[in-house]
Order: sequence, then C-alpha cells, then structure tokens
Amino acid sequence: YCRLGPENRLFTLAMFHELHCLRELNWAFSRSFTVHHVRHCLTYLRHGVLCSADLTLEPGDFTERNFTYDRVGETHICRDWSAIYEEMERNWAAWNVHK
Repeated sequence: YCRLGPENRLFTLAMFHELHCLRELNWAFSRSFTVHHVRHCLTYLRHGVLCSADLTLEPGDFTERNFTYDRVGETHICRDWSAIYEEMERNWAAWNVHK
C-alpha cells in the first residue's frame, strides 16, 4: 500500500490487488482439491501479472466498500490487442495452407 497527497489517501497498485486475488483463489482451491493443472494455471497467471504489472492506483477504500453492490474499481488503460489478433489470424491462415 502507499499513501499519496496532502490527505495521505490510501492506494494500492492494481498489480498487488491482482496477485492478492490469485493467492485467494489458490488458497480456496488447495483446501478442496489438488488439481495440478489448476495450480499450473494460477502460477502462469501470476507470472503474467508480474511481467506486465498494471501500475494503476486503486483507492484504499476496500474496508468501507460493500462489494456486493459496489463492484466497480478504477479505470484501467488497456493495450490494443487487435494487431496481435490480426497477426495471429494471418499466421494461422498461412500455416493452414501449408499443412
């Protein structure tokens, strides 16, 4: 957590929130069953979060918010993946011709 501004408002980085959620899921799965593939997927997602860390500041009002009704968080700036999807489709089509 970090505190910013003259009022020392509490924030966390989205990356740490994402990692927290992955730890919670890992804990929930480990108590009910031991599926190696699920653990692999959680580890893979953790690596993705760490390698592409989202540094969006999130307000620290989580102790005051009712998540049943107020599920919306901060606005994140996402990457445009359309060029990647287009290239993957082009690559697949080229491979499909030669298989």
